[in-house]
Amino acid sequence: MILSLACLLALLPSPAGADTVFLKNGNKMEGLVVREDGREVELDIGYGTVTLPRGDVRRVVRAPDGKKGEQERRRRAFDAGRSVPAPARALQRRFQELQARREAALDAKSRKADLEAEQERLSSELASLKSRYGPAKEELQAKRGAGPDAYNAAVQGLNDIATSAEAARIKLERSRKELESSGKDIQEYLAAFEELKEALAKDDRYSGRTEVPQDEREFYEGLKDMVREMDRDFSAGEASSEKRGPHVVVKASINGKVRASLLVDTGATIVTLSRRVFEKLELGPEAQRGEAEVTLADGRKLKALVVVLDSVEVGGMRARRVEAAVLPESDPQADGLLGMSFLKHFSFRLDTERNRLILKAVR
Repeated sequence: MILSLACLLALLPSPAGADTVFLKNGNKMEGLVVREDGREVELDIGYGTVTLPRGDVRRVVRAPDGKKGEQERRRRAFDAGRSVPAPARALQRRFQELQARREAALDAKSRKADLEAEQERLSSELASLKSRYGPAKEELQAKRGAGPDAYNAAVQGLNDIATSAEAARIKLERSRKELESSGKDIQEYLAAFEELKEALAKDDRYSGRTEVPQDEREFYEGLKDMVREMDRDFSAGEASSEKRGPHVVVKASINGKVRASLLVDTGATIVTLSRRVFEKLELGPEAQRGEAEVTLADGRKLKALVVVLDSVEVGGMRARRVEAAVLPESDPQADGLLGMSFLKHFSFRLDTERNRLILKAVR
């Protein structure tokens, strides 16, 4: 059986940096050695592992890049759940759950750009259709005294615009819901990763406060490799903040053209802007989303125009397609609120000692 498998593998391209196992029957096998002891050699061949009796192995030649090869072996052993020490089994299960969240988040991130582009296209299309509806309605009124053919054509034209606008509105709403779902997957990964890092910081073996037994070192080294890899999934930014009474205020760039001082408010469901900042933005009708009721800090409720901002950037971290409410009143402390329609795109925390707002997102 070893001979036939080895002959088959000889026909396949060799993986870069592979280990080589030379067999006593003259054949050889290539892959990554994940375990080697006095009885067996276990070789990962890329689509599964093969366990070879030590008596059939003449010698094992490791890949030249020892450090990289060792990391890859640890990674594969870790992914397969091999060599998990009993005290760390719960930690391994938790990490596997995190890996599932990671896959969902990275898939969501790849869809996000397409969904945002689709929203821009549909918003522009809907605004164009709405601008055509008024003139088409006036034309219909003008055709009432004309012949039936001209009148019916005007009716058909108005109905076509209304039907297309409704179809665009439904597609836009569906796209928004899918984008919200994608954002939820990303946020769950962000939160779960931060929670795991906190748990690992308390783990004496992982943190190095307790010496790790020899037979457990591979697991903990593999775990550290994976945490470092996941760390590269994220980008982070910091914004300086200032205290104004009990509130924290940061500088934001709106649509890349207007600077505003926004009060950080995790209790606000939406970003709010003063009328002054809104007028500086010079937004077209395609950015408007109607009205919504907004509750102010003093408990009063006001009707406010809701718009979609192309972008909001704080501390080098940017969120696109951010909903904002335009307040009819100005607040002397700030130009508005930095609410959850922006903050939901990030893992965030306030460093009160350094007066910094720290934001983290999936790249």
